[in-house]
Amino acid sequence: MRHNRRTLRDWRLLTAILLALLTVLPLGRLALAQPREQELFKVKFGDHPQQLRMVLFCSRDDAEEGEEDPPYGGVDNFCVSWDGQLFYFCDSMRAIPKFDDENTPVREAKEESPPWIQVYNRRGEWVRTIKIIKGRPSYFRVDRDGRLYVGGDEGVEVYNSDGSYNKTLSEQLQRSVRAARVQYNLEKVIFREVDSLGRIYFWVFLSREAVPEGESGLNNLLIVSPDGQTRLVPIEIFNPLGIDRYRGEIITANYQRPLTEGYIRQHETVLYDVGEQREIKREQCNLYTSLPYKVVDSSGEVLRTFSWQVDIAQHAPNLFDAYVFTYRGWLPDNVMTDNEGRLYRIYLASRIERHAIPTASAREWLTVDRGFAIVEFDAQGHFRSVRARNLPLETDFANRLCDVDRDGNVYWVEFQADHLRVMMSPRQ
Repeated sequence: MRHNRRTLRDWRLLTAILLALLTVLPLGRLALAQPREQELFKVKFGDHPQQLRMVLFCSRDDAEEGEEDPPYGGVDNFCVSWDGQLFYFCDSMRAIPKFDDENTPVREAKEESPPWIQVYNRRGEWVRTIKIIKGRPSYFRVDRDGRLYVGGDEGVEVYNSDGSYNKTLSEQLQRSVRAARVQYNLEKVIFREVDSLGRIYFWVFLSREAVPEGESGLNNLLIVSPDGQTRLVPIEIFNPLGIDRYRGEIITANYQRPLTEGYIRQHETVLYDVGEQREIKREQCNLYTSLPYKVVDSSGEVLRTFSWQVDIAQHAPNLFDAYVFTYRGWLPDNVMTDNEGRLYRIYLASRIERHAIPTASAREWLTVDRGFAIVEFDAQGHFRSVRARNLPLETDFANRLCDVDRDGNVYWVEFQADHLRVMMSPRQ
């Protein structure tokens, strides 16, 4: 009897261990652990100085013939401090006319209402407002010391952690950008990132005279060092790339190896309007089992190469590494990293669903496209886990709605009728 009882206990223990392993180990489709998604906090929409402003429209058809559509929108950019303690939102609607009860614009001088960056902590408590007196916060990032970098006509504008404008650093960087425009024959400079050593990264357009025939003028990053030195680093734009702000490295496709090696098939992604119950369009893209990638330092030297195993059908059958221009746009830098070098890549489902989120009156709405995912890989491009599914990463006006902190916690925002939710997938 003792032997039988012991055998039974051992069998139960073994069964429990196997069941636990099946929930976390990537042993095929059955082993995929569900992402642990949770709401971190939410912020109400409103005109109060500590809220986020949202201006929606009734219908573009409501505007009288010959008139422009009334301005509309809301939070169109979002980022997280390196330690994951502060959350920055571009409150861009502070710079446009307000509306009266009849949805008629009430004109205001833009100089009196600059765009704001609203900062909140992890409990959703308002911390400060940064009024953007210079620059356009359609894209912004923070450095490890909490300084805010905002893109602008002169390349970048810098604000201190307390929200004050840093004229000295801004002008120093702008002098370097102006010199680089002449040295490299640049037509356009677009701010993208700041790394741990204070180097600033820009997408740049080369002027037509400087672009070899048959090539794109966007295949370069400009790097400006704190000492004013500049360098132009070639990158590949037809696959997602990332700037590792912790190491000052660039993760980009390696086209010295032929892409046909890992080709699987052509794939279609469908955009479907749920409210109207109709298919809006289909877009085709090529799928690969793996893609050749390289890691480049700030001098342009290749540090290492690896084969990114982008086909994750064994783990997540309905998610695809699909380069679709509608969602990747012409600035495909949507690879994110954490302090340990893990890679985070945005994936698409076979069907992206368009939803209209109405307000309480149902006279206004916000269009949101859902069906994105954030997938985590190790530094060598091997699958680790799906961190978030069915995300609403595209709206009528937003361009960056997710981020990763240094510890590997993943964050994104979701729009509701009267508030914004900040979601989190904690590091697993």
